[in-house]
Amino acid sequence: MTIASAQDWPQASGPNGNYQAEGIEPPARWSVATDENILWRQKLPECGQSGIAVVGDHLFLTVKKPLPDGGSSQNATSADVLGLCLDARTGKILWDVLVPGKKSVSYVQMFISETTPIVDDSHVWFSSSSGGMMCLDHSGKELWRRVFDVDPLHGAQFCQPLLVDGKLVNVALKDSLTQPLNLNKNSGKGPWSYLQAFDPATGKPLWTAEAASSVFSAPGFCKLGDQWVLFHGRGGPHHAPETPYGFSLTSADTGKTIWNCPVESGFTFFNSYFDERHAYAFDTNKLVTLDVKTGRIDHTFDVVNKVDWTQYNPSTQRMELKSGVGFAKGPHPSYHSNILVGSHMLFMAHNHPSIGRVNVESGKVEYLHVPYQIVRKSQTAEESLWDHHIKSNPENSRGMNVSGDRRELGNGWGHVTVPAPIAVNGKVYFVTMLGTVYVVDANAKRFDESALKWVGDLGPAGQTWTLASLSYADGRLYARTLKEVVCIGQTKEKD
Repeated sequence: MTIASAQDWPQASGPNGNYQAEGIEPPARWSVATDENILWRQKLPECGQSGIAVVGDHLFLTVKKPLPDGGSSQNATSADVLGLCLDARTGKILWDVLVPGKKSVSYVQMFISETTPIVDDSHVWFSSSSGGMMCLDHSGKELWRRVFDVDPLHGAQFCQPLLVDGKLVNVALKDSLTQPLNLNKNSGKGPWSYLQAFDPATGKPLWTAEAASSVFSAPGFCKLGDQWVLFHGRGGPHHAPETPYGFSLTSADTGKTIWNCPVESGFTFFNSYFDERHAYAFDTNKLVTLDVKTGRIDHTFDVVNKVDWTQYNPSTQRMELKSGVGFAKGPHPSYHSNILVGSHMLFMAHNHPSIGRVNVESGKVEYLHVPYQIVRKSQTAEESLWDHHIKSNPENSRGMNVSGDRRELGNGWGHVTVPAPIAVNGKVYFVTMLGTVYVVDANAKRFDESALKWVGDLGPAGQTWTLASLSYADGRLYARTLKEVVCIGQTKEKD
């Protein structure tokens, strides 16, 4: 089995495992609210938060098991999801399949990142945060299924499954549990979770990693010499039980530990990245580089103090540079918002609408202030909202509110898990709960307003909610909200 070609987006982290791709340039301008450069929109039968896998003319994603019309939607839970196959040319739903899970979880949760399917040229693998996994061919024929244990808090909620070195890798509790699943979420004594590898052809378990892995960690993979490896971490809020807190490099062939690097904070809310020499991790307000061969910390970059910040001044209505300032306090980056493009690590700030950039060679740290939203309506001037946002209720396509947490009405910055950004041709696409998409030139010479190439929207302000990353294939961007799937691409100019 092989990963699909570079014209596809075969898993959450894209064709290269680093959330990046190169190809035909997507439209420079687009808006769902005003139908600018939107090729099609497809209403979904229920809400959901998975990303979209793309192969050829097929799209794959999941939604929750549809709620009955007229039924109660508040605090809705389910252990099951629907796997969907759509026609990438038209958005038409071709088939669906029920993927049973083991533990009921919320329909919408801003701290649950539902898993994106994985595809190759003939298979699709669906999985869910509720402990379900299934393999089918592209016609929808089931080949195998399995369920696995998840804990109410420390379940498979943040790690995206990976297809690496011919193995399907996910994070789950060990099959043989010695502790109950009903412990208090703050006890720090719950069952540990581990990376586990499965045979993609049969679902048979192949190995369980030696080092535990927090579900707050999003593992990354790369090839070192002739060996595929996985980088992952332990730690997080609510006293994540896996100890010692820190980071590990694990063999993708055997699950054996290559090295461990302990840290005190255990801040593992980030996406894992490598380059030729280093693995990259965040330790609260610091970006650290670890020697990829030994795990030794080589450099530590402070991302809070003595930074450059280009900030909007409402009095002058201009962007102004502040040099050598202390940035707003709080853990950085915003959870799972980071991406490494060339020599720059970019991320969303935790508690202010600003995008950060660290030059991992020079150590220079910069922030760029961005608006919460751009409000667009047909035949009216657009409005940039810098100091407030329009609340958007998490609703499905039938107008049923499926929210269980008032924080889901927030602005998408701060104490929330955000979709992982992707990069296309060096431009990074950051997404927030409001359906706001910031397009940033990762390697711009100056990280000021000129680096912000576009602020897109995935629907009307106040009516759009999402926690799904974008996907890219062949010049098109694919997005999903709780209500619909959207295809963004160059349309013919209107007469």
